[in-house]
Parts: sequence; structure tokens; C-alpha cells
Amino acid sequence: MERKDCVSKSGFLEKYSVGNKFTLRKNWKRRYIASTPNGLLYYKDSDHGKAQGRVPYGFDTTLYTKVDQSVHPEARQHDEYFYFAIQFAETNSKVRMLLLRTQSNAEKAEWCSALSTMMARAD
Repeated sequence: MERKDCVSKSGFLEKYSVGNKFTLRKNWKRRYIASTPNGLLYYKDSDHGKAQGRVPYGFDTTLYTKVDQSVHPEARQHDEYFYFAIQFAETNSKVRMLLLRTQSNAEKAEWCSALSTMMARAD
């Protein structure tokens, strides 16, 4: 687990889940997200514990600040949601996209600023 003083931004966001090898259920899940120097970590709740997933920052990681259905099919335009996404390569070179959403444009802007700062430091 990352030290709390290394976290640049943290809080709850909604993450689009594509399921796992046991369930193919696709839906939105509220997750506690932490942006650290080593990548974005997400947890089931704010108690941390074991991270549910990690998105590494690197030269092949891209932040999409303007996301609509042309970027990701689940980024449906609703007045109550503001989308952004991170595209990254897993260790097996498979390219994935993590789709996130907030309920305010200001919150989205804060997250995008914090993420772009951490990603620039990782390059």
C-alpha cells in the first residue's frame, strides 16, 4: 500500500467495471481512487486494504479529458455525469481503458489536473 503522504489526490469516483473471468457483468461501481507516484490505485472503500486494481503511469499511459461514446461506448451523455478515461498497457501489452465519471465538472477538472501532473512526473 502507498504511504498517505505520497497520494496527490484521492476520493470516491464511479468506475466502469467490465467484470472478471467469473462474471461478465458490466456496470458502474463506486470506488475509492488514489493517485500515487506509481500509478492510480482503486479500492472498494476508503479503508484501503488490498487494492482492487492499479493503473501504472508511464510513457504509454494516456489521459482522455474529453470522453464521449466515440472514445468509450459507455460514456453516454447525461447532464449529471462528467467522464474521463485513462488508457494504459498491462504487463502483457494488452491495451485497456479505465473509464471514470464524476457528478461535477469541477471535480472532473481537479482529478484530470492531479492525474496529468502525476503522469508527467512518471515519464
